Amino acid sequence: RRTVLELSKAMDLKHLKTASEIEAARQLLYQISIDVTQLKISICMTWHPSKSSSSDDSLQDLPLYYYPDLPWGVDHVRDSIIDLFEIYSKLFQAGTGVADDKAEIVGVVDLMDQMIRDLQSPRSAMNGKWRWMVREIEVMDHALVKCLKPRKVRKSNPLEGLEDDKHLEMTQWCPRERMSEMDVKFIERATPIFRLSRLLLNKLSRPTNSKPNLTSRMTLGQLNELYAVTDMMEEDLRIFAQVVLQVRRIPAGHVLKEISSNIKKAPMLLNKHFEALGPDVDQAEIQEGKEWCRTWMAHLDTLVARCMQ
Repeated sequence: RRTVLELSKAMDLKHLKTASEIEAARQLLYQISIDVTQLKISICMTWHPSKSSSSDDSLQDLPLYYYPDLPWGVDHVRDSIIDLFEIYSKLFQAGTGVADDKAEIVGVVDLMDQMIRDLQSPRSAMNGKWRWMVREIEVMDHALVKCLKPRKVRKSNPLEGLEDDKHLEMTQWCPRERMSEMDVKFIERATPIFRLSRLLLNKLSRPTNSKPNLTSRMTLGQLNELYAVTDMMEEDLRIFAQVVLQVRRIPAGHVLKEISSNIKKAPMLLNKHFEALGPDVDQAEIQEGKEWCRTWMAHLDTLVARCMQ
């Protein structure tokens, strides 16, 4: 992060007159390349530079990180640095002008700051991802409600999501005017599945809002496992939303049968966590947690069975 900011100051053609100034800028470019490579390697594999004889560079090992979204963040940093290098390359090819690098520098630094915050508070990072998923499922729920309205009413109420893929656009929906009574019932029975899923993710993302607190006694490793089983929930529900909005009942049934078992993995894992807690933990707390998970799964089974009738 520090080297990127130093590079922004150094890469000014007005200041790159002497051989020493040019060499200093080259060293910054080289060091950034080394740092990004180091970061990428540290999240992909166990690597000990002290045992490597392939390079004379003095590289320090970075511990493997535990937050699942970090590889995605590192890729964004790498791509942003490539864009930054491209700006400087074009500037030097032209031989004149001022580097228009402010937006790229701010973007790279912001991405790094986010990763630092995630390192310092992985629980907060996971909660943030779950809140994002809650927002996206709200958009799907909103789309299912709106698709049952006449076409003219739909146009005055646009979707507002972070990931409005094309299959959630109104042009992809089956028009309300062409739906049968069975089609309408099918959509009405599918909608609560999205709301129940949103309830679970909202519970995970705001653990102190209400009792029981499902994750307060989880270790970081257990939280990581929980995060992994919820990671695809939003994407699974988006696929289900697509076929529901198109009123393709048979494909929707197949999709629902597959994703419902995936959606249940989180409460099953939570229930297992509560069952493993020892006698030193308040038994009422354990019972409340287990009851919440079992009730949620029972509701899901009921909703899935109704939807597939």
